[in-house]
Amino acid sequence: VMKDLLDFKFAEREKKYIHWWIQLMHEADREQFPNLFDVDQNYGLCHRLDRETSGTVLVGVTKKSRTQMRECFHRHYVRKLCERGDWMQVQREFGTYAGQALESFPLNEVLAAARIDAAAAEGDVQAAAQILDDMDKEGVKINIAHINSAIRTCWNAKGASHSAAKYLFDLIPGLGLTPDIVTFTCLIGAYTSADISDIQAVYAKMKDVGVEVDKAFAEVYLVTVLRKPASNEIGPAGLSKLPNDRIRAAKAALKDFNADGLELTRLSCAIERALHKVEV
Repeated sequence: VMKDLLDFKFAEREKKYIHWWIQLMHEADREQFPNLFDVDQNYGLCHRLDRETSGTVLVGVTKKSRTQMRECFHRHYVRKLCERGDWMQVQREFGTYAGQALESFPLNEVLAAARIDAAAAEGDVQAAAQILDDMDKEGVKINIAHINSAIRTCWNAKGASHSAAKYLFDLIPGLGLTPDIVTFTCLIGAYTSADISDIQAVYAKMKDVGVEVDKAFAEVYLVTVLRKPASNEIGPAGLSKLPNDRIRAAKAALKDFNADGLELTRLSCAIERALHKVEV
């Protein structure tokens, strides 16, 4: 697949990602490009791409657009492999075509995002940090999605990684970026091994900058505060073994969430029911 992409050849496996690419490129122009969000309306583009292998020039598709297609296909292909847990195949693909890929795909925002996503799936903090460093050296613009993925790498890493996550988070102001709910969710997810005071500081920072809590963040926050309890530990008996300061922090957060009228996930509701029966 990588070789097909490098040679401007689009097989059936790549064509099904065309709609995803179109949404990425025209996300801000739904009114101007309404048909581009309809899979059936994209048949014409699929047909023109099919002619690409026979050498027919694509009408209305510039060299720059074709390059963007390749990069997006490549990114989605790598992400698909990572989501499937086939990291070894990702490594083989990069190992086989690394030289060509680097030559044909100068580092840019899209390709960097794909590589950081791959590192995040593996929990490879060093790789994610290296990609950000390469982007900085080559003048590639770093956006908040890149930082979010890098922080998610810390979340997926084995062992204590909250210091690395905090370092990445602290880069945000200097880059002129604004953290969003995804930033704080990934950050708090990486704080499982952190002191409760540090966890609460992240929550306080989030409120200070005006980012609204959603149910995904609420669940991750509770799980982090309670040190990732196993399913059989989400009960009064299991939670009562935790330090009182963590129990109080979880209860205080739930009070905030309920005051805001937040709809909780099933897991958060289970934790809330159990905490009602735990006295501190």
